[in-house]
Amino acid sequence: MPICEIPPRESRPKNRLRRAGMTRREMLIGSAGMAAVSTAAGWPARAQRPEPAIDTHAHIFKRGLKLADVRRYAPDYDATLTDYLARLDANGITHGVLVQPSFLGTDNSFLLDGLRTARDRLRGIAVVEPAASKEELAALGIAGVVGLRLNLVGLPIPAFDAEPWPAFLNAVADLGWQVEVHREARDLEGVVGPLLRSGVTVVVDHFGRPDAMLGVDDPGFRYLLSTGSRGRTWVKLSAPYRNGGDGAGERNATAAYPLLRDALGLERLVWGSDWPHTQFEKTQTFAKNRAFLNTLVPDAAERDRILGPNAASLFRFNA
Repeated sequence: MPICEIPPRESRPKNRLRRAGMTRREMLIGSAGMAAVSTAAGWPARAQRPEPAIDTHAHIFKRGLKLADVRRYAPDYDATLTDYLARLDANGITHGVLVQPSFLGTDNSFLLDGLRTARDRLRGIAVVEPAASKEELAALGIAGVVGLRLNLVGLPIPAFDAEPWPAFLNAVADLGWQVEVHREARDLEGVVGPLLRSGVTVVVDHFGRPDAMLGVDDPGFRYLLSTGSRGRTWVKLSAPYRNGGDGAGERNATAAYPLLRDALGLERLVWGSDWPHTQFEKTQTFAKNRAFLNTLVPDAAERDRILGPNAASLFRFNA
């Protein structure tokens, strides 16, 4: 058993997230009994839920939390778990993934509180120092964390071949966790390359952040496409507005989707709302970004695969 007490993917039952998503407890109670059960998160009993639809990228925070010493931004409003779950319900999304915001640094306590409140519905991506111990990672895993984020925008690229990185990445790989990367496309080769060589699964944020003017011709985006043969690169179809204003980001996303699908495989793509759209709050909403996915991926079968089985596998909702 891995130290985070989550079985490795190949040893897990493959049908845990079925049409009704029933647990052993629910099978004992029966569908009629479950209809009367309300969860801590306040959403319908599993037997009443539709097929899984998963938002893989959102943040929660509130004013007054300790901020990271080095940060590009700090919000002046609250984005609470209650607010987020309400967005999921209003848009037909059954599950979500909370990603530690960069301005909170390595203090994951608010994220962990959210996971504990709605563990059945949520998973987490934390931020830690590379010197974090296996015991610290284990505690995160027990709380519902399934990966770590490297938000490297505006920061030096780490020396991944120097300690403590090799030992740290080896521990992450042993857990079967992902490493989520946020960096402009032009620098992806220097980040994604070493991570893939270390043996971890890599998840790249926001279409790979191609240059607004270059779009899919950005050499960094082309590098991202080239990693598809490794089978361990995933991309989040999220926040196109971060890749160019006046519609450029959406146009680049539309051009990028078929290339990503063909190079990485449909099974390596997931969707994220990027709620609450920090620094873009005046122009973006959850509903708007969910609707854009329909435009981006007009084929319903492809869209269902992205929202459901792909994300369920990557973020361990099957566990």
